Amino acid sequence: MNIKLPEIHVERQLSRANLIIGTFLLILALSFILVPLTFPPNTVHLGDNGTTIPGEKRNITSKMPIPQRWLYEYGDATCHQKESRSWHLNGNQMPLCSRCTAIYLGLAIGTLIMAFYRFEIPLWAVFLFLLPMAIDGTGQTILGLWESTNIIRTITGLLAGGITGMMLGFAVNEASG
Repeated sequence: MNIKLPEIHVERQLSRANLIIGTFLLILALSFILVPLTFPPNTVHLGDNGTTIPGEKRNITSKMPIPQRWLYEYGDATCHQKESRSWHLNGNQMPLCSRCTAIYLGLAIGTLIMAFYRFEIPLWAVFLFLLPMAIDGTGQTILGLWESTNIIRTITGLLAGGITGMMLGFAVNEASG
């Protein structure tokens, strides 16, 4: 049995709107990645209990300087910030878990790809890129079949964020003609 996937027509074209959006997302993702380096070693630990309820970690973040506080409080509102599911730099926990950090990085990469190329994204590709995160998240969180690793969370987050960024870029390209 020989399966033939449909051909994707790729056109090289600069989209300034996607370049701006992608650059913003890249700066945001890099801010999440680098902010732990702005603290003394081994001083930022948010613990392993967490949900996406804003203000849950305010007892820790309120003592931080303002730019860092904003990043960690944004993480508090959008991510569970569980320490065991987060990467650490300089011994400090990042403001988002490994999967959320990778999603933001993937969003930036996907949007920047669409800043330089124009093509339609087939539905099968969207499904293929989102499926690993759906399987890992469902198997871990809902079914309790396994505990995922930060490497798996990062890979699945990059794939999901990348395809989502490409879909965002495609929508911007379509809207701008």
